[in-house]
Amino acid sequence: VEARHFSAVEVEVPHFSAVQVEARHFSVVEVEVPHFSAVQVEARHFSAVQVEARHFSVVEVEVPHFSEVEVEVAHFSVVQVEVV
Repeated sequence: VEARHFSAVEVEVPHFSAVQVEARHFSVVEVEVPHFSAVQVEARHFSAVQVEARHFSVVEVEVPHFSEVEVEVAHFSVVQVEVV
């Protein structure tokens, strides 16, 4: 999923083996991904980012230049969060 220059983006993807989401220049981004084996989320220049992920084996989140970042992760084996 690649989206650019949107005011609101909501992505719900259940029961996937791999999910990659790249979003740039959004005002609001909400990503809900349950029961995934691998999830990679890259977001830049957002005003608000909310990521809820449950029952993941690998989660990598990179969010530079954000005003507010909320990350909720439950039942993960590996979680990496980089905020710049």
